[in-house]
Parts: sequence; C-alpha cells; structure tokens
Amino acid sequence: MNRMEGYEIVAVTRKNQLTDLLVQENLPTGGSTAGNIYKGIVNAVVPHLQAAFLDIGVLKNGFLSIDNLVYRLVDREGHRGGRRTIESLLREGDQLMVQVEKEALGEKGPSLTTKISLPGRYVVYMPYGRGVHISRQITQEKERKRLHEIAEEVFQKEGGYIIRTAASGRSKSDLKGDAEYVHRLWKRIQREYERTEGIRLLHKELGVVERALRDHYQKEVSAILVGCEEHRNRVCQFLRVIAPRTDVDRLVQKIDPKEVWRKSGVLERLKEIFSNRVRLESGGTLIIEEMEALTAIDVNSGKFSGGSGLDETIYKTNMEAAVEIPKQLRLRQIGGIIVIDFIDMRLKRHRDNVYRALEREMAHDRTPSDTLQFTEIGLVQITRQRTGRSLRQRLSSPCPHCKGAGFIPLLQFE
Repeated sequence: MNRMEGYEIVAVTRKNQLTDLLVQENLPTGGSTAGNIYKGIVNAVVPHLQAAFLDIGVLKNGFLSIDNLVYRLVDREGHRGGRRTIESLLREGDQLMVQVEKEALGEKGPSLTTKISLPGRYVVYMPYGRGVHISRQITQEKERKRLHEIAEEVFQKEGGYIIRTAASGRSKSDLKGDAEYVHRLWKRIQREYERTEGIRLLHKELGVVERALRDHYQKEVSAILVGCEEHRNRVCQFLRVIAPRTDVDRLVQKIDPKEVWRKSGVLERLKEIFSNRVRLESGGTLIIEEMEALTAIDVNSGKFSGGSGLDETIYKTNMEAAVEIPKQLRLRQIGGIIVIDFIDMRLKRHRDNVYRALEREMAHDRTPSDTLQFTEIGLVQITRQRTGRSLRQRLSSPCPHCKGAGFIPLLQFE
C-alpha cells in the first residue's frame, strides 16, 4: 500500500505476480464513490429514456433507469400485471434511497440503483433481493452444499445473499457473525434515511485500504507492506476487526515509500499497464486500445516461431493471449464492451480450446462478465461490468500535443 500525490494505491500480489490493483483518488467535495448510499431527490423524470435524474448532493445528477428500480418501493398504482413506466412510478420531488452503481464517467453523472447491496467479509446482503447465491469461484460441490446449508440455518429469511469466495472453509459462526454485521449496517442506514429530510449521504463505502483487506485478505497472506504510518494504523485497526487473531505486528511492515513497489516486484508491471502493448511470454504481443464505446484487443504473433508449424504457432500464441487478456482487463479495470481479434485459426478444435481457456480465466474475475463465442469473422466479444473509469483514465491525461487523438498531423491547417 502506498500514497502518491492525490491517490492511494493498493497492489495485490500472488507468487510475485501482480493480480489486482486498487486506486482511490482523494476527490474534492462533489465526488462520489461506487457503493455509497444516498437519500436523493428526483429532479426530472424522462419518459423517452424510461429513467429519472436524481440530485444526490454531488456535482452531477445521478441517472436511475427503470430497470434499477425496486417496484414495490415506488409503485403508487399497485400494478397487478401489465407494463410499468417510469412516469407512473416516480414524480419530481420524490425522495429515494439509492446506491451508486457506477461512478461518474466523462460527461455522464453516476449511475444509480435502488437495489441496495451491502458487502461484508464473507457475505453480501441484498435487502430487496431473494435467495442465496454462492460465488462461482467456489467450485467444490461439497463445499458449496455445506455453505448453502449454513445459510439456510443462520441467515435471516428476508432479503437475498451472496456468499463470497472468502467464505470457503469458514465456520458457521464466521458466516453468522458477518451476516449479523451487514444486517446491523442495513438497520442503521434505514434509521438514518427515515429521520433525515432532504439530500444526505447515508453510507460511505470503505476506503481503498479497508476495501482491499476486506476483499483480498486471507490467512495465507505472508506480508502487508505499507509506505506510511497512517496506512499502518488503518491496516492494523481493520485487521483487528476482521481477523482478530492475526499477529499484526509481524504481518504489517512499514518500509520506505519508494521501496514499497520495488520490494513487492510491482514497479515493472505498473509501467506495462500504461502501455498499449503487452508482450506475451513466447514473443507475441497484445495491442490494447481503449475507446469511448469499446475496447479493442488485437493479438499478434510477433517473433514467436516455437510451434511445429504455422497452425501450431498461431494456436499457442492465441492460448497465451486467452490467459493474459483477463488479467489485463482486471488490472487495467477495463469495463464495457471488449472485442478481441485473435489470430485466425483454421482448426475448430483450436478455436474451441482458446475460447474455453478465455472463459475459464474470466471465471476467476470478481467483476461480472459475459463471454460470447467466436463470430464468423473470428472475433470474440466480452461484456464486463463497468463501475467507473479505467485505470488509464484515472491516472493519465490527454497528450497536450495530439489532444488525445494518438497522432500529430504532419500538415498544419491553421
């Protein structure tokens, strides 16, 4: 964990490989963070968009689609069937509890939802949801069954739950305690909402340091490196809450801020993230181009000639790309539509293997996504949930010479 001018950054490594990078900007007043919960006021209802705009007290009004409404909270007319419309559900001046689903992006304000979700260490509680869902990263059927039985026994019946990956192997008392924590949190938010008039921040999502510990800390963690005393205090304090038996004095090590990235082996990987080229182990390359509407990834064989023939060379390069691309999407925090142009493969079994490898690696991603099969022209499309700006958008600014175009004209037209 380290601090740079205006930012707090947490890097997560496994076997000396960077697996996750979390960045939080120290925003001026007016910023909003995904996960924050507000009491907002409807400013405008827009029938042709089937959406409403809400003032939640930040710089830009939030956008609330009818798809993100819990109907029973706002249904004035008691529909018993038929199509609901935004104008029949909301009016200007209505007050609503909303959660930021996606941060403001460019000219767009934050995306909002009334489908509240409250993440704990092992459990995500959805007050207006239904059923128990278990993380797809918990793959052993016996463990999934055990967790489901615990949930049926100790969770409250109202609302829905997601059992997180960190719950694997945890005891009944661990899950029960975490569920009770998120229930208490929800009751507090409800009380704050009911006794407050007008716009208000009801719940602030954890800071990046605490969020990283909540989502990534396991008992197998060998060291937590921090670059300042404030971070050390925050880490120790939070660990005493979520893992009280941890020897924090041994685990949490404060070192020179300049050494945090070098000692963790992250520095070179960080530099790579800001390049649009990623070298594959065998000599091939990925070209990653982020655009407003989508991200395009091109796979090139480069100098790789390690296969026994052309088909084998192409296949091995594509297999390496299928493993690397999900890592890059996660590290770069790229969301939305991603189009991958693999090198053309003549053999169907090669295409099937590459697709399965890509799908398998995407399954390890915490962010929800869908992967579509190869198109007729050899493209693969991924849709990955976008919760905010990508890492490049957060930590870079347009070139002053080309104004973000990516090239400088040789002819001057002024």
